[in-house]
Amino acid sequence: MPQERKIIISDNDPAFLQECQRALAKKGIRAVLVPRSGPELWTAILREEPQAVVCNLFMAGCDAVHIIEELRRLSSRSLPVFAALSTGGSDCLFQRFLEAGGSYLFIKPVDPTLLAVRMADILTPHTELSIPGHTQNNDSAAQAAAQMLRSVGVPAHLTGYRCLRTGLILLTREPDRFKKMQQLYEAIAAELGCSIRCVERNIRTAVEAACDRGDREIFSALFGSSVSRRTGKPKNVQFITALHEQLSCRVSAEK
Repeated sequence: MPQERKIIISDNDPAFLQECQRALAKKGIRAVLVPRSGPELWTAILREEPQAVVCNLFMAGCDAVHIIEELRRLSSRSLPVFAALSTGGSDCLFQRFLEAGGSYLFIKPVDPTLLAVRMADILTPHTELSIPGHTQNNDSAAQAAAQMLRSVGVPAHLTGYRCLRTGLILLTREPDRFKKMQQLYEAIAAELGCSIRCVERNIRTAVEAACDRGDREIFSALFGSSVSRRTGKPKNVQFITALHEQLSCRVSAEK
């Protein structure tokens, strides 16, 4: 029997919580509703062991960052996916949220149907990008891209993971088509149904996550000469280029 998909949603608006619960139920996801309280959310997470948590960045008692950090410190289990609710204007805290292990930000007011769609997408294993023709080669490229992204520490639940994987497959299929990174962003956005700005931002977040969590030796071998001395991280274009070079060699060797 497949594991039940369960999400905890924490907020101080009962009507919003109930609408989210109904919307998620249509996606086959059970929502556990919790008041906007850090201590109550903490207790619910330990009790329910959800696959995902949607909560406010700021809560009574503690904030979302503190909860993520404490879960990582005290539990040997993998963290649930964390998505934040915010009224905006909290860029610094949201950056800390991402660095701690958060994955997504919803700006209030949030459409419960949209929230359900986004969370269902995050919790559902994604099918590989479908590219007409040469199915065997495409499957090989998709599998190699996914393996490579995981090996450098890009978390699979991040939207940036999907953007990077899609971009690598597109580059493998048509390497001469994309002379500029902007063209690749446009193609990724068209494939995934999002904006170019969203693609760029999500890839940047994924690169930062890889830098913070990935294997240092693998990362240094792949990106050592591309890492900025100022930031300690490669730029998007450097990250993608290095991975594409490795992926091309790997796929060619398998032909």
